[in-house]
Amino acid sequence: MAGDALAPWAPAALALLSTFASYCLHGLLWAALAAIMVRASRAQPTTQRALFGLSLLAPLLTTALAGAWPHELSLGAWSPMRQVSGSYRALELGAPATGVLEPPALFAWSLRIGGQAELLAACLVGLAALGVVRFAASLLRLRRALHGRSRVRDARLNERFARLQARAGVRGALLSESVHVTVPLVVGRREVCVPAGFSRAFCAGEVDAILAHELAHLARGDGLWFPAIALLETLLWMQPLNRLLAARFRRSAELAADDRAVELTHAPLLLARALTRMAEAALGARGPRLLPAMASRPSVGLERVQRLLQATHGSVASGSWRAPGWWPVVCMLALGLATLTLRAEVAAATPEEPRTASAPITSAAPVAQPDLRAHGEEMDALAQRAYELERSLAEAHAHPTAAPDALVLLELEQALRHTRATQAWSERRFEAAWAAWHGRDDRRSAPPPR
Repeated sequence: MAGDALAPWAPAALALLSTFASYCLHGLLWAALAAIMVRASRAQPTTQRALFGLSLLAPLLTTALAGAWPHELSLGAWSPMRQVSGSYRALELGAPATGVLEPPALFAWSLRIGGQAELLAACLVGLAALGVVRFAASLLRLRRALHGRSRVRDARLNERFARLQARAGVRGALLSESVHVTVPLVVGRREVCVPAGFSRAFCAGEVDAILAHELAHLARGDGLWFPAIALLETLLWMQPLNRLLAARFRRSAELAADDRAVELTHAPLLLARALTRMAEAALGARGPRLLPAMASRPSVGLERVQRLLQATHGSVASGSWRAPGWWPVVCMLALGLATLTLRAEVAAATPEEPRTASAPITSAAPVAQPDLRAHGEEMDALAQRAYELERSLAEAHAHPTAAPDALVLLELEQALRHTRATQAWSERRFEAAWAAWHGRDDRRSAPPPR
């Protein structure tokens, strides 16, 4: 791609790169807002889950809306300039872009690339495709693990599950079991799947704590949120913050489910003991977490057990398990609206004009003869002006008692210096014109007498 001769796919490639650059910019700002609000409000896990989930999903919406910002609000672009290689410019930074941005924004970061737009766009699509393949592989492993599951036939376990449903306010939930599942997990909106022989592996109190934890996930819709977050994480894994935010979302969701389970069973020690017994099953977890499972990764599991032990020993104050108000989320949404005015735009660079060595200026047209009369009149006028200024200065200095104004003297002196400089410049210009007319290079040759 060079200059105006753009490849057929160049416009689509530039549009794709512009959208991704804007998405990265919006994602960075939303992630910063989430971190600030978590620290400023000391949010409990339920609110943290909402903040980190918002920071993952909101950039998709604001990036799309930023492209539809009204033209009337466009203030131009900040476009930095740096020379890279060849005859193209990259990161063109300097004067604001002329015209109206397409799409416009209040503040736009303009990134100009030369010759590689299609290649960069193809690499971006390829990386996204790798993420989709990874997600599909994880989905296939999950499908195999859930294949052949059936409803739990243990009447006592079903009775415990029904009693906990009533406490948690969840209706129509289904309890299933599978020989291929090693830890309890939530499937979709209404199903909890447990390993075969689950009720025999744990005591009654531990079973209640585990089921209450899974019902807490169902109540918040984590069976759908986890796959959506995992798809976003794998599809746009080129944005490094997505992985961090997804991990924070899953961590806060697990902590919030623990909090709700303790509210329902009042047995944090039993929940901690169940987590410890299932921690070994989490060591083999690979790839993105598609569904909320009881046993999370070791680092998060250790934090969860420590929190539960603190609650057991009474170091957690009453009511700390409940989520605070939603004011941090509202504040984050209000501040995040500012991202609608931000957009990064990638455009094709224009080739620079080739630099050639300076050559002497020649003209095929004949040089006109200098006008001696006009030059003489100009020099006479300048000489008369200089004479008048000199006489005015002499009169001012000849009468010291009159106390002339210092500002007037300064203006007269400056006018005199300017007139003499104009005389010298006019003489040199006439000498050069006269030498050019005679075809001589020596510009110091004297003109004919006037």
